[in-house]
Amino acid sequence: MFFHGDQRHKYLLTTFEQDTRNVMLEIANTIKSNKRMFTMNKTSQETITQAIKAHRESLRKSLQHRLEVARASNNDYLVRQLEAEAAYLHL
Repeated sequence: MFFHGDQRHKYLLTTFEQDTRNVMLEIANTIKSNKRMFTMNKTSQETITQAIKAHRESLRKSLQHRLEVARASNNDYLVRQLEAEAAYLHL
């Protein structure tokens, strides 16, 4: 695909948000499915909780790095977009 100016950033941001939502939906669906099949033991619940925390931490670190690069490049528009993304993701 060929994008002009900010279209690429908007496309990447939208794709990133969709990927994040898809991962979270997959985790939620897995939890729901597991609850229907059997009662999850405490270890399984802790494992899923740790996976969710690790995923959010990965998102936070990635976003932090992207913000640092945008700030170093003096790209105020991208900084605002990334800050909005952080607020949207509650990071």
